[in-house]
Amino acid sequence: MKYRIDLHCHSRFSSDGVSEPEEMVQAAKERGLHGFAITDHNTSACVDYFLSAGLMREDGQPVDGFLILPGQEITTSAGHLLALGVRLPDLKGIPPNEAMNLIQSAGGPYLPIPMIIFGRESGSRFSGNCPWKRLRFLMRRSHSNGRTNDHMTMPANESWR
Repeated sequence: MKYRIDLHCHSRFSSDGVSEPEEMVQAAKERGLHGFAITDHNTSACVDYFLSAGLMREDGQPVDGFLILPGQEITTSAGHLLALGVRLPDLKGIPPNEAMNLIQSAGGPYLPIPMIIFGRESGSRFSGNCPWKRLRFLMRRSHSNGRTNDHMTMPANESWR
């Protein structure tokens, strides 16, 4: 089995999100996803919420067959950077190189936002020992506004960590 996961989701904890965390899980399940990465702008508050609500596990395993990955969309001094698999403080305004180093030292990969929106993998950088390097990205049109979103597949017996 492989997971279909949306890599870029915002909740009400984000400056541009409106969705309640539980509603996000329900909507993702209705769309046939097996999980998503919560990537609110400059905050990990929703990650903390999901953990406290029992909808997400610290060990990276799914809860009731649904996987929520921690992440954050960092507003760097040069644009947005998506951090996956990590919990970070608010890094708004940080230089991109510093953000990338912090993400890698925490064990996570990062992607510049244009790479996700336009589906180009070239330029994406992953930390060398991170299990995410084995992931394959699949493009899907899953939102009603027609924007292309990334979903990834990963062997079901592995955690994101």
